[in-house]
Amino acid sequence: MTDSKKTILQASDISIVFGGLTAVSNFSCELKDGELIGLIGPNGAGKTTTIRVLCGLLLASEGRVLIDGEEFVAGKENLIKQKVGYMSQRFTLYDDISIKEKYREKIYKYSDVPLQDILEVHESVF
Repeated sequence: MTDSKKTILQASDISIVFGGLTAVSNFSCELKDGELIGLIGPNGAGKTTTIRVLCGLLLASEGRVLIDGEEFVAGKENLIKQKVGYMSQRFTLYDDISIKEKYREKIYKYSDVPLQDILEVHESVF
């Protein structure tokens, strides 16, 4: 069976270097329409830095990021930001809403997955 879902995100051999410190080395992933991924690792492993590159908030030192077919390079930051949303766990615009509620709202709003399925996954993750 062929996978006909559209590739939304493709990251190839992403490396992120700050001075002499390599924060991320050769990270690659692919995300197709309707899929959900997560980055898991200890503090300082480069998860947030990787997310910032994938969201167009930071340029990678090496590698390539394509979002919805558009390569993320200097000068295209606003184009990429129109297609990607990022909400950190420390987002404080709405102090009375938990990260679980924010997550559930965003997944339901931009997905064709039935709400009940999202709630079940949501409860198993959090």
